[in-house]
Amino acid sequence: MSVDYDLIIFGATPAGVQAAIAAATLKARVALITQGITPANLPEAVPHQALLDLATRMATHPLTVRTFGETSVEPLRLTAEAHSPTGSGLPLPWEQISDWTAAIAANVEAARSGNGLSHRGIDVIPDMGEFCRKPALGVRVGDRWLQARGYLLAMGARAWIPAIAGLETAGYLTTETVQAQIQKFATCRTIAVIGSGKTAVELAQTLIRLGIAPTLMTQNESLLPNADAEAARLIQAQLEAEGVRVLLQTSVTQVRSLAAKKQLQLGNQTLETDEIIVAAGHSPNVKALNLEAAGVGWNANGIWHNAKLQTTNPRVYTCDGLLGTESFTQVANQEAAIALRNILFFPTAKIDYRTIPLAVHTSPNLAWLGLTETQAAQKYGKQVYVLRQSFNALPQAQIRNDLTGLCKLIVHRNGTILGAHLVGAFASEWVGILALAMQQKLKIQAIASLSLPSPTLAEILHHTAIDFRRLQLKHRDRLQDLFDHFFDLRRAWSKN
Repeated sequence: MSVDYDLIIFGATPAGVQAAIAAATLKARVALITQGITPANLPEAVPHQALLDLATRMATHPLTVRTFGETSVEPLRLTAEAHSPTGSGLPLPWEQISDWTAAIAANVEAARSGNGLSHRGIDVIPDMGEFCRKPALGVRVGDRWLQARGYLLAMGARAWIPAIAGLETAGYLTTETVQAQIQKFATCRTIAVIGSGKTAVELAQTLIRLGIAPTLMTQNESLLPNADAEAARLIQAQLEAEGVRVLLQTSVTQVRSLAAKKQLQLGNQTLETDEIIVAAGHSPNVKALNLEAAGVGWNANGIWHNAKLQTTNPRVYTCDGLLGTESFTQVANQEAAIALRNILFFPTAKIDYRTIPLAVHTSPNLAWLGLTETQAAQKYGKQVYVLRQSFNALPQAQIRNDLTGLCKLIVHRNGTILGAHLVGAFASEWVGILALAMQQKLKIQAIASLSLPSPTLAEILHHTAIDFRRLQLKHRDRLQDLFDHFFDLRRAWSKN
């Protein structure tokens, strides 16, 4: 007996919806089981990004009346007096901010509505489903039993909560629950953020710019352990300059409730705060799927899969977007695209995580892909060139008076781009140029010869790439001698 679908997708995450639309476009029969997922309850939730954008605009335009977003509700309008980093002045209208972020999330969700997807030929099932073994491997959704040639786990990830004594009793927020309880911020003067990585760093800058003093603490030696060390230090310096207290290599051993406050034990020190936000990473959101019935192995670190995105059951694929302990939407989207190709056709495509650009949406942005300087040196030794340029000599940076920036390109001596690390305004927007170059296996010479609009911040790519020729000559004495003799001859001929 034939199966019901070519593909069944678990989870209406951006990656799951993207895969469903792509499959339907190819005329495959696809079912999307929503699993109760909406844009507002994902690790990289829309409200989180909206708050970050709000805080950035308030920091860059503190003295004018501002309109944030065009939503289906009244646009949010804040005045300079409402922004009070020191705790003085008028409080922010948190109820209005909550309505504004909720409206944005609703608009995003409407763009992926069930009706719209159904018109594309997708069978949208607004329910919870799980794998079952009998009478054969399939999916049980309510009173329906469905089968497919392949299955895609697009459930995204959920906040990972460290085992800290007293944390559950004292209570805490995560990025997933901040939106529902955002009005708590109205009574907060201080907040402790436990964790590191992009989400924790973005939250810390958002809070300080919205007038709440955060303490950001992590067990790691760096706030961004997956990023280039030099670039991560620049972001940390920016946070500290704005007033964020950063505690590295710090463990929270216990949390207590103390009147209206919360007290964190940090070794032999204590920290008192109004609220706690846990941003310590993510784990796979798959507990409701009964993966054991499908023979899919997983743990708190992720779902086991190979480079083709196949799990321990070769008919079940995953796109959770996890890199280490963090979840990235763009990683999940790329995983979904690779998995879809393998499910619908033949399992030959493999994912290359090195060519996926990652970003921290602070101000300035941090964007990177590929190997760090340390990783490249460990793998290729003296075959590695490091091209580095700051923003100081960049005309657009001088015009904007925004000189905090760095472009670092890690290049093999044969011209292969091994990695790129960018710090600067809108770096997340133009890192795609380097991602395309790496995906298409273009050499650094292609970036050096690329014509870019001027004046723009993206010009830093060209300025950095052209330094490759200088380093080549510096390490090739014979080539230098050849050029010396060549131009000597040309000058001699010109005299005649």
